[in-house]
Amino acid sequence: MKRSVLKLVFGSLLLGTGLATMTGWAMAQSTASGSSDAPASSGNASDNPAATQSGETAISNTGVAPPASGLPAGSQEAYTLPGPNNILPPTNIVTNGTNGLYQLPTNPPGAATTDYICAETCISSFAITTQGVLGRIRPDYDAKGVPLGGFRFFPSLDVGATYTDNVYYTNTDEKTDTIFTIAPRLDLQSQWARHAVELYAGLQQQQYVNFGSETQTNWDVGGSGRLDLLRGMDLLDNLSFQTNHEPRYSPDALGLQKDPTQFEVFHESLEGDYKPNNLGFQLIGTYEDYNYNDVPLIGGGILSNRDRDRGLLTGFAKVSYDFSPGYTVFVQSAYNDRNYSLHLDRSGVDRDSDGWRGDAGVDILLTHLIEGEFYVGYEDEEYKLPLQNVSGLDYEATVHWYATNLITVNIGAEHDIVDTILTGYSATNDQQLFVDADYELLRNLILRGTLTYSDTKFKGGIERDDNYWTFDLSAQYLINRYFSLNADYLFNTRASSVPFSQYNNNEISIGLTAHL
Repeated sequence: MKRSVLKLVFGSLLLGTGLATMTGWAMAQSTASGSSDAPASSGNASDNPAATQSGETAISNTGVAPPASGLPAGSQEAYTLPGPNNILPPTNIVTNGTNGLYQLPTNPPGAATTDYICAETCISSFAITTQGVLGRIRPDYDAKGVPLGGFRFFPSLDVGATYTDNVYYTNTDEKTDTIFTIAPRLDLQSQWARHAVELYAGLQQQQYVNFGSETQTNWDVGGSGRLDLLRGMDLLDNLSFQTNHEPRYSPDALGLQKDPTQFEVFHESLEGDYKPNNLGFQLIGTYEDYNYNDVPLIGGGILSNRDRDRGLLTGFAKVSYDFSPGYTVFVQSAYNDRNYSLHLDRSGVDRDSDGWRGDAGVDILLTHLIEGEFYVGYEDEEYKLPLQNVSGLDYEATVHWYATNLITVNIGAEHDIVDTILTGYSATNDQQLFVDADYELLRNLILRGTLTYSDTKFKGGIERDDNYWTFDLSAQYLINRYFSLNADYLFNTRASSVPFSQYNNNEISIGLTAHL
């Protein structure tokens, strides 16, 4: 804990210095260009602007404006709405008849503000992402925020109640309880034409009525910034610190624990993106520090979790090429180094490891209503004896189908290697499939259904294979721009080759969200 706090303080000073420099530069640039009072779009600066497939005219999926300077001939005024989810409805997107690329219209219907943010044409991936049900702008219901000079402030509050029929996720003697939740959140976003800064903080209090030992308080605080160095060149920084609790169903959670395990995560990442034309480059460096608190045991005693504390250093590189509108190929590679605080864990094993992965893939616009990203490659994580190495096929696939203006369907599959502390096992080899659908039943009533299947194989030790199924059905009723009602039903289950590790759990939740 002490190490994480020190890193948070140091990181905060570093980020604060960087953001202050960025703020001064942005103001100087705005003053020099005579546009310091012009409205600009905002968004989450931590989102990857390279997620779109454009070059110097890129617009990120959350609406963060690209550099406004040096726009080539043919630029036009494009509508942007300050606040989260800055996305235009698909009806406001037209097609450029000369080259088939999508282009933002000038002053679309209902535009509240305008800003010079789009040069020439906006590529089809931007047009496609605007068609999703959840990403659609709803001016009558979206939070507008509170203007604060060059920033906009978005406060929100969630309150709710959840009924669960299996508090401890056991296969016998299930316990039921009601959980009351309160979760305030603060978000401050810049509104500059160039560069972007976001600061945020949130807290979640979960109060169990019958089982007070399960009551927990989680919180997070952080900030991110994007520096527009040149046309097509961005530098992003993200810093965060969070306190959370490990779920009772985690294989690493012992059944003799009296309380859930609390842990802290410090995260710092630096990203550079350069896309001068069809060729794009991306470099990301990330450091994460995990610290697990000790927990009391049923019947007395303390379980030390110091052997779970670790640092994770990751380097990532990606090269992409847009070989035609809506079609991008890429290669990517990553290296990681895991370093545990204690040389030997509770079973006398050194869990330090390092690994790499390499992939090749494609971002593709299959039709004007279907887009996807696919990559496949090889992954290898090497451990010290007697732990086994984990290697094999690495892959991820996502498909977004915009069936109608009212229905969005997402399908995906992915692979991952996850740390574990269980005696004799080096890691878990996880594979996951999911499908979800969003349906706008009414303009202010959104339904969402999600089905997920996960297969978790433990490497080393006695053979263990866990299978998870999760079904989630939710509804959101937008009352007005200040309030919304939420209802949710969640079912999850685990089947395991290890006796007594199975469980079924049902949860029903209702809640109210308030925001400005």
